[in-house]
Amino acid sequence: MDNLGDGANYAWFNNHTYIRPKVPTLYSALTSGNMAIDAAIYGEHTIPFILEKNNVVEIVLNNMDAGKHPFHLHGHAFQTVVRSAEEAGVYVNNETFPEFPMRRDTVMARPNGNIVLRFRADNP
Repeated sequence: MDNLGDGANYAWFNNHTYIRPKVPTLYSALTSGNMAIDAAIYGEHTIPFILEKNNVVEIVLNNMDAGKHPFHLHGHAFQTVVRSAEEAGVYVNNETFPEFPMRRDTVMARPNGNIVLRFRADNP
């Protein structure tokens, strides 16, 4: 976990500390009109990715600590295309994806393991 100097630990994505925005992201997206595609409106430390509708996205999540962590994407069911065993380390792109991946709305990232999720960006 990272620390921003205030004594609290924070999760990070792509080596950037994540802090919940002051204004909920969905509210910003739905009320900002044409500005909704400008990543700057979502706030510092929110790490926004602006996606085109119906893009297929794969997320690699490396759990680099000894805790189990549930992972959920609000508004999306996703395919779990890789779910490693405990202590497998970071994802190294050497897995064979299943022909029919399981579909979930939450998956547990195992301690010091990894998961690869796939979803279609069809919901704001």
